Amino acid sequence: MGTFRLVRDGGQGLVAAAAVALGAGLVVGLGVGHGVRWLLAGRSRVLEASLAGLLLAALGGAQLTGGQVAWPADAAGSATAARPNVILVIADTLRADFLRHDVKAASSLTPHLDAFAREAIRFERMYANSSWTRPAVASIHTGRLPDGHGVVSKVSPLPPDLPTLATELRKAGYATAASVTNVNLAEDFGFGRGFDAYHYHPPVRPLGARGPAVRLSLINGVRLVEERLTRALRPERFYAPASAINRTASELLDHLGDGPFFLWVHYMDAHDPYFHWPLDGRGIARVQDPHPPPEQAATMRALYEGEIRHWDAAFGSFLEELRRRGLLDRSIVVVTADHGEEFQDHGGYWHGQTLFDELTRVPLLIRLPGGAGGGQVDRHLASQVDILPTVLARLGLGVPPGVDGTDLLAEESGGETERAVIMEVDHDGMVLSGVVWDRYKYVRANPGNWRGLPEQALYDLEADPGEHRNLAPERPEEVEEVAALLDGHRRRGDASDGASQGTAPVELDTSLQEDLKALGYIQ
Repeated sequence: MGTFRLVRDGGQGLVAAAAVALGAGLVVGLGVGHGVRWLLAGRSRVLEASLAGLLLAALGGAQLTGGQVAWPADAAGSATAARPNVILVIADTLRADFLRHDVKAASSLTPHLDAFAREAIRFERMYANSSWTRPAVASIHTGRLPDGHGVVSKVSPLPPDLPTLATELRKAGYATAASVTNVNLAEDFGFGRGFDAYHYHPPVRPLGARGPAVRLSLINGVRLVEERLTRALRPERFYAPASAINRTASELLDHLGDGPFFLWVHYMDAHDPYFHWPLDGRGIARVQDPHPPPEQAATMRALYEGEIRHWDAAFGSFLEELRRRGLLDRSIVVVTADHGEEFQDHGGYWHGQTLFDELTRVPLLIRLPGGAGGGQVDRHLASQVDILPTVLARLGLGVPPGVDGTDLLAEESGGETERAVIMEVDHDGMVLSGVVWDRYKYVRANPGNWRGLPEQALYDLEADPGEHRNLAPERPEEVEEVAALLDGHRRRGDASDGASQGTAPVELDTSLQEDLKALGYIQ
């Protein structure tokens, strides 16, 4: 089943031609670059942002022009109409501890998400199964832990024969569509499989260039004008902003109709760069400053909070669109995140390098049709692998073999037997595995790792929620017991059905490398 591309209107050629002409003129202007720098010296950030906006309008115009969704003629959509729609919302890099659903709206960063929580079931002890996007999102879509789906490295794709939420729902007759951003979700990495319509929004490139064209000297000259001269940051250079995700989602809903359908929307607005809102060109980007000083943490946290507020407003607009179409009460809506973010909580920044709670505690809210059970708070352990079986169970569909998660809403899930959550990460030279059970977390790290993490760590999350006191040296018997639990899991993973074994790594072309560099995933 082919996935769609955005079909541009007939005016694209004229816009692109105009962008090229203006871009060429700007490159010629580099000869007076020092003069322009002098003019900018001492001027306000507003001036810089205005120039940056002009450059982006000219250089990225071909990619920002409007279009319409091309929907495949043979798209699915034959499921029984009585089944509810499924809508998955993933807010990239959204930490659970920044959400305060029980406080007054004036004090909350997320009033729209708070209102949604009052109509949903909230899982208070929800964990990510990894601490960076690709393996975490793969766990959401497959119900498998990272060692089960095999998406663990920067070149790992989703295996082509692995069942996913999209493939299972499509097999059941659902129409399937997605509006996503983040280069880790590009079609090259296999996340578009099972979708009738998969729209990945790439970052805007100068003159609309993709692939080898980004190496052209003309493009690099234009980039110099924009990045080195103005030093202004714009979201479009790194990911598609929430407004673009919502716009495409609305177009997809036009085609999806009354359903039943599966729609996935993935927002990037809480991810770095951390922009100053309202946008004025200021911000902090990992690609520009990969190692900020510790004293900058407070500033970065404040900017991050602004990004969360911005995302929440867009999420509110998306919910209003669902209500306007009469879809909200006829859908299962799942809201979660792929991972969190560090702000010197344990001596670092960004994500993908540890398994501390600031990276692995994420929100999970499930709104059932009509808001059934809304306002409940479940305090049992949950993780990303549980989303697929929970959704399929609500639809009366079977769970494919090899799934590690369980149905969070099954009656027995709230019993006396406490579950354990497994987490894994292999990223930026850090190789860690961990387990959370009862009130404890155990983490094993690669020897001599550059973050200086101990090879074994045991934390009491109730007595030490900040995870600052390692109990492993004084409780060797407990460490031995939980290490055996973790090893048992890994042996089970090694003996799995092998669906994720032997998948060829993705060859990163120039455009993928550029987009990964923009977000700091590669140097």
